[in-house]
Amino acid sequence: MAWSRRHVVKAGLSGAALAQLPARAAAPDAPSLETLAHAKGMHFGSALGGRGFADLRYSELKMPSIQPVPGEFHFERAERLLEFATDHGIAMRGHSLLWHHPRWLPRWLDSHDFGGDPRKSAEALLTDHIRTTTTRFGKCICSWDVVNEAVDNVTGEAIAAAFRAAPDRRPENLAGVPA
Repeated sequence: MAWSRRHVVKAGLSGAALAQLPARAAAPDAPSLETLAHAKGMHFGSALGGRGFADLRYSELKMPSIQPVPGEFHFERAERLLEFATDHGIAMRGHSLLWHHPRWLPRWLDSHDFGGDPRKSAEALLTDHIRTTTTRFGKCICSWDVVNEAVDNVTGEAIAAAFRAAPDRRPENLAGVPA
């Protein structure tokens, strides 16, 4: 894009306006976001994945990473994240046990034979996945996102099976599960 005089003037005026703002965010004595959150009884954190480790992704606790084929669970990559968090005194949140969007479901689900009662079979598969995963990590995970985007964007229905499966595993750390 070629810059016209109008673009240059707008950029200059924007820069001048920004220069007048207080420099609070850059102040070296300003409290961190974690400190501010902690003062209110909250936690502040961020997602860690591939940018922090050479071969890890943000999706290490999602179903495709944990269960790449039916009934075969792989926890090694997620355990590396947990080890890092533990070594550095960082609480780890589990994200997520189920995400209804096809991008975050294992591809094998597209051709999986759910038998004569697909709804019952799918719920049993999901229940087994949630119980196996939450049991594996126990209290090492401080909280879990049971379902990310819990309302199907096509049907508008809530994904209730995950919520039915999750509470009996570790009710005190499941985000979004009513007590």
